[in-house]
Amino acid sequence: MFAADATAMVGTLAEERRRAFRPGTSGLERGERAFQAFLNGDRPVRWWHLSMPVDAETGARATRLPGDIRSGGAPSAPYVSTIASRLNTQVRDDIFKALIFVDIDQLHDVTAAQLADYLALVALAQIDPEAELVGYDSILNLFVERSGAPDGLTDWDRSFLEALYTTLDEPQGPQNAAAQADAVAGALARRREADRTTSTPD
Repeated sequence: MFAADATAMVGTLAEERRRAFRPGTSGLERGERAFQAFLNGDRPVRWWHLSMPVDAETGARATRLPGDIRSGGAPSAPYVSTIASRLNTQVRDDIFKALIFVDIDQLHDVTAAQLADYLALVALAQIDPEAELVGYDSILNLFVERSGAPDGLTDWDRSFLEALYTTLDEPQGPQNAAAQADAVAGALARRREADRTTSTPD
């Protein structure tokens, strides 16, 4: 969504449709502290993701939401059949909603191509808005280093997305967030090394 005053728009929507941002089930979003930072921030682009635990094999939802009831009125919860493991899990978190707000008055000389690629990256990955990215060749630095910002998605950005989605597509993914971060970092490093090897002449 684009607005001349994104803060006002976010505040109004959050007040009128709070469950669109915070459904009421733990683990689907980043919590109250992050939500307040999202509401009150002044970034040119801000985003809020909701993720859903799903069965990696079937894609079916793997958590109960408010209002889930059986035909007889009793609470209902999904059932996931899986082999117990300390290292891997069949349950995977998928992004099911990305709310992105663009403050038009803060775009200045950003091109349409740059903005489109920036929005694509923050929509496809749950990027930490507070992450320190200076020194990385990434479109995520678009509003940090205006003069030297990339024209669009960089090789690093594409490698990151490929590493992220490669690990997510594995039938039995990492058991927790730290393990997944390690898996993505490892896949990213291997992809970057492979690119360097391919581009290096014999």
